[in-house]
Amino acid sequence: MNVLLCESTHSPLTTVAELLQQAPDVNLVSIARTGRDAIDVLTREPVDVSIHSEDTVELSRFIRDAIPETVSSTISRVVASPNPTTPLLVKAHQFGFDGVIAVPKSPDQLTSELVDVVSRRSSLSEHPVIRSLNLTPGILTRTLSYSNQLEAGIADLVGIGLSDREIAETLDLSLQAVRNHIEQLLQDNHLSTRTQLAVLHAINWSIPDFA
Repeated sequence: MNVLLCESTHSPLTTVAELLQQAPDVNLVSIARTGRDAIDVLTREPVDVSIHSEDTVELSRFIRDAIPETVSSTISRVVASPNPTTPLLVKAHQFGFDGVIAVPKSPDQLTSELVDVVSRRSSLSEHPVIRSLNLTPGILTRTLSYSNQLEAGIADLVGIGLSDREIAETLDLSLQAVRNHIEQLLQDNHLSTRTQLAVLHAINWSIPDFA
């Protein structure tokens, strides 16, 4: 199993790296500390699973977008954390991760958990917390689509926190027209709330630091 470790200088996965180097049947391909490093490795080396620190979860979306679909579709993604929390589980699920693991105590345990994720014997979407919330998997990996420029403008204003009435006044539209456009945006993008629309819009505009 070929593994890429994605960490940051603020959140190094030192223990995980040490376990990977001792783990049976596991090859630690590289340790990437920037998005560009990860993209370079993924386009050059075969990788079965990428393990991410908590603060590289958002960056995974841009890494996925920057590599060919034929490559990204074959890689399982896991978040490793000393103490996974419910918010981390939800965040990872919404960003399309396949699993969240507590940093294991032994190389054998780490190998077993990774094999379970890669083989789909363990799925983040089947976690009791995620099942109870009825969330849409991978919702934050999407790119928003718009029927026209007006809806793109409305999404901009939703994204900066304006209310429906404020959007109506800004664009000189009726309140009902604004609500109709927002409803259309939600339907077209398979979203259920304007909060999801605002968050996804903000992510679409984010530019990762690849320096």
